[in-house]
Amino acid sequence: MDLPNLFSAGGESVNKSIICVVLSDSSVQSLLLNISFQGTRILERSKVIPYTDEANCLIKTDESLQGLGKESEKVNEVLFGLEQAWLVADGISEEKKSLLHKISTDLSLKPVGYVVQTEALYQHYLSHNIHASIILIVFSEQYITLVVVAQGQMKLTESVGRSADIVADIKEALARYGKKYENTYLPGKFVCASFVLGEPELTSYQQTLLDVTWSDQFPFVQKPVVDVMRPDLAMTLIAQQAGQAIAASMIGTGVATPLMAKETASASATADELGFSQVSPEQFKRTNEEDMSATAQSNVSSFGIPIKSNLASTHFDQRATAVHNLDADDEELAIIEKKPSWWKELVPNMASGSRPAKTHSIKKMIFIGASAGLVALIAIASIFIYFFSQVTAVIVPKSVPITKEVQLTIDPKAQVSDPQNLLIPGELVSKTVTVDHEIETTGVKIVGDKAKGEVTIYNKTQAEKKFAASTVIKFGEIEFTADGEITVPAAVENGDSLKYGEQKAAVTAFLIGVEGNISKDKDLIVADFDKNTYSAISTVDFSGGSSREIRVVAQEDLDTALSEAKQVAFEEANTAFADDSQNGTYILPTSTIEVKDSRYSAELEQEAEKLSVTLSAQITGLSYQVDDLKPLATQLLASEIPVGYEIDSQDPQILSSPAESVDSTDKVALTANISTTALPTLEENKIKQSIAGKPIEEAQTILQSTQGIKSATFVFYPSWAQAVITSIPTALERITIEKIKE
Repeated sequence: MDLPNLFSAGGESVNKSIICVVLSDSSVQSLLLNISFQGTRILERSKVIPYTDEANCLIKTDESLQGLGKESEKVNEVLFGLEQAWLVADGISEEKKSLLHKISTDLSLKPVGYVVQTEALYQHYLSHNIHASIILIVFSEQYITLVVVAQGQMKLTESVGRSADIVADIKEALARYGKKYENTYLPGKFVCASFVLGEPELTSYQQTLLDVTWSDQFPFVQKPVVDVMRPDLAMTLIAQQAGQAIAASMIGTGVATPLMAKETASASATADELGFSQVSPEQFKRTNEEDMSATAQSNVSSFGIPIKSNLASTHFDQRATAVHNLDADDEELAIIEKKPSWWKELVPNMASGSRPAKTHSIKKMIFIGASAGLVALIAIASIFIYFFSQVTAVIVPKSVPITKEVQLTIDPKAQVSDPQNLLIPGELVSKTVTVDHEIETTGVKIVGDKAKGEVTIYNKTQAEKKFAASTVIKFGEIEFTADGEITVPAAVENGDSLKYGEQKAAVTAFLIGVEGNISKDKDLIVADFDKNTYSAISTVDFSGGSSREIRVVAQEDLDTALSEAKQVAFEEANTAFADDSQNGTYILPTSTIEVKDSRYSAELEQEAEKLSVTLSAQITGLSYQVDDLKPLATQLLASEIPVGYEIDSQDPQILSSPAESVDSTDKVALTANISTTALPTLEENKIKQSIAGKPIEEAQTILQSTQGIKSATFVFYPSWAQAVITSIPTALERITIEKIKE
């Protein structure tokens, strides 16, 4: 049977509710949307609910739908929001298609389309700046999707598996861009976004990306800026853009467009209907094709926001799709309309049919009826335009960046933030690490052997003489010692002369070295005796004396090894503290280290080329919360705001780094760069009054000359009305003010 017109003759506005189910590989969130000419509103939203497998996904999706309240029970049409990784070259992957079919059938939902999350965000930036150049980084639980947009054109969409090292993941995706576009500079701005992660996690990723020197490996003109899109804003954008597309589907290219279809048997979709097949233009014929083509060419729009037709041909893949009931069995009269490439409809194959031959009289009746219908259509459209059209003044305020660098102190004794003394509370934590560190030794030692030989000692006295072991016997400056006790007999008279007593003895050089290797028949001095009483002579060539330098452990080596091992322990603790810093909690090291144990590979003076030490130490850190910084940052920035401006509703961005330790473990100094944006205080009612009833060009001039407004454009609902409307409505309730950021 015939479906009713989207607008009745009485001029009622389109007002439709629909469910949006946003899915990732391991979580689901549902939204209840209301779509009208005033825009898209999120009536209710569930929390993000994780799931484990396909069966569990069905249960958790049902749970998320229950979180939308009683009003959602009256709605059965569903729009899916999918991440890029779910798509293949020709649409949704078969595995995910099966999951969507199961969700639709088991939960009695009627699927009407799906939105690709990354492309929806791309359209948002494109609608604000047709020459946008950014790199979108969309995080999900298991994937990171990179979208490179250069001069408004989507150059690359690449999904990579998400690991613990997000920098390596992003570099992998950027490397693929480099292979495809050699000698091309990358946009100088990253935007981190997610539909499943919280703002603290994205802020942590922002800090990580800011610490990377990207230009060393990739073609950036300068260090890229890193921004964060709030997760609630990302979800709002996907809802708004999907809602505008659905509104465009409902309106078509005329005011009262009848859609003819068989009545559906139930709200659930069949397996065939979830084929997600694209419909080619050859499958259908456009009614009044030339008129509708002319209208489309004069009013190409991106979900209600007018753009030039050549822009549409550049940035959009204009595909023909059919708007009809998904459960229709017979031939349908479908209206073909053009939509952006990111909007995909779930369209089943239609049964082919043949039309009966028409006689001349029938053609005449059709001509007369079509003419009358066209006149009526024009009349209804005119009434609607002048009494029910809406206009949105899209204003870009002149934002003023506010930045301040301050040195804060984290105090574990503080309970709350103290803006006056620049104190924020902290908590002492500790980390025990064990490190092995090795250095080269610097000590030098002479080692070798002592020379040995034999001497004959002469006693020139008439009394026996005993010499103790170790008695020193000298040859010049070279000293030898007796190896044992020596008894030398007394000298005896032999006529007119004395025969000296003599005794051979083994001696050893006092010092090592070749100097002790003296030759035979050398005169030596015994102890400190005069040579007229006792003397000695070498009876053999001495040998065995040698020397060489070796490396040994010096005291300085022990001290250096311990000091450097402590520094390594600090670095490992810092890495561990950084890994533990997440979800808005950051840990900074203090200067306190307690050595629990240290073991060296060699002792003092021991021969060794290298010295290693195994150190076990406890390092103390100080943790703080980003939430404790925010109120303090807001107060600090308040004094910097110009007159007539106010701080943006977003939380200030805070980039911090440790400065130095203060008072040992008690406090840590933190250098923080705090920035935000100040926006002018614009009174919407005064703006409406200033432009009401004015010609469009004059109204635009008024807005652009208003203090605090950088630029202004107008968007009409329905979008095709802009071709004939020349003035702003006089009724203030038909004027909406929308502020968007630069």
